[in-house]
Amino acid sequence: MQVQNTYTPINFEGKVKFKRASLFDGKKLCTFDVDHENLGKITIKTERVQKGRYAIRVGTQNNSRMTNETFCMSDDDIYGVSIKTNENYRRQHLGELSRLASVITMLKNGLKEINILSIDDAVLYHSKYKFEPNIESQQSAILILKHITSSNSEVFAAKAKKIIADFRKTDDTETLYKATNKLVSEYIEEMRTQQSKTSKPFTYWGLDMRLTRENV
Repeated sequence: MQVQNTYTPINFEGKVKFKRASLFDGKKLCTFDVDHENLGKITIKTERVQKGRYAIRVGTQNNSRMTNETFCMSDDDIYGVSIKTNENYRRQHLGELSRLASVITMLKNGLKEINILSIDDAVLYHSKYKFEPNIESQQSAILILKHITSSNSEVFAAKAKKIIADFRKTDDTETLYKATNKLVSEYIEEMRTQQSKTSKPFTYWGLDMRLTRENV
């Protein structure tokens, strides 16, 4: 698999290497190097941690864990458990390299999607990479809708109140999830345009999100 990227400060055009996770685990895990403008040669390596659980290590020869991401992988999808960048190396786009590795892993293993539970102030970051809301819990849907009703936007607040009112009349959870996901997608897009005015538009809640093969 050939990969190209011209996103400053990371420039590379190189081959991604793959290997089996283990003798009894046929999942294909990737490794590749990039030349980072500020940090020099960076290696991105995916490893098997235990059965069904894997890790992506991003770092240099001297510090191999500048960013560390852990995830679970089934025959259908990837579920992100956590991603953390060492405080001294943040704002260096290392998390984006880790995300690239997880996308490559999804595609190479023929999986359908990547699922995550985004913390509140990372929702906009993940949405930039085409992650969409994936709310499939009544409790989460109502909590998020109530948060939007208290937002500064009268338009979104009114829409959220209507979805809650409609659900209380029908108890139709399928319609609740569909309407909530649609509204939250619109809300995220609106918040992205207002990002310079607020750094944490999702202060009170995290969000289930997913990235599908089609959106990649």
